[in-house]
Amino acid sequence: MLAQARAAGDEELLKMSFDSLLASPKGRIQQFNGQVYGYREDEMEELLAHVFSYAWPQEERSLPGEEIAIEFIPMSDEEWAIRQGKA
Repeated sequence: MLAQARAAGDEELLKMSFDSLLASPKGRIQQFNGQVYGYREDEMEELLAHVFSYAWPQEERSLPGEEIAIEFIPMSDEEWAIRQGKA
């Protein structure tokens, strides 16, 4: 995922998304569960926290309430490319 985001120029968006989810996970993180593996919400939060610290070890995560407000909208890869002007 990180390699794809870097290649597409979307790494900052990925980092902001992870940061936002981790700062305010309740009721939001669950929508990403079950895509491939079925994790409990707390397990998913731990997994994303580990990924964040691995991918961006020098970055500090936002505290709850300080995160960027991000609304996650389901869309296909093709829709994302169109929105980013890459299609």
